[in-house]
Amino acid sequence: DLAAAQATFEAAEETLAKATIVAPWTGIVATVNVEEGDQVNGAVAAFELVNPTVVEVDGSVDEIDILFLRQGASAEVTLEALPDQTLTGVVSDIAASALSQQGVVTYPIKILIEVPEDTLLPEGLTAVASVVVREENDVLLVPLQTIGGTFQEPVVRIWNDGEIELRTVDLGTSD
Repeated sequence: DLAAAQATFEAAEETLAKATIVAPWTGIVATVNVEEGDQVNGAVAAFELVNPTVVEVDGSVDEIDILFLRQGASAEVTLEALPDQTLTGVVSDIAASALSQQGVVTYPIKILIEVPEDTLLPEGLTAVASVVVREENDVLLVPLQTIGGTFQEPVVRIWNDGEIELRTVDLGTSD
């Protein structure tokens, strides 16, 4: 009888271990989709677990800018809930297909942001992001009206010792 009881006990412990759900990370249970007594299987999402250390901002980019955007591009994010703080991030996902609403074509993107350790951001906050789509280093930015000449040989007008002087330049990116 003792051996049978021991086997029943071990079988019950094994069944209990299989019935216990263990999260892959420490987080917050955001949604519970089952109730006590429900039958569940691998296709049922019993819980939604949120990792508060990983925060992504969902946004959209106009079709004009999408060809210049790359995964890993740096971004600055401001939140209405944190008005005096700018968070940094990177573009983590760019949708392959566009959305069109009333003739306006946009592409959904996600920006993974770095959240300060002492800050907990609940889901659903309003955010505004500025994403770097192109960056030029060690260049001179000049107003468009200072450029003249021809397309093949552009020149810039500069002020030198009281006179306007024309200098040949190599043109780069224009915004």
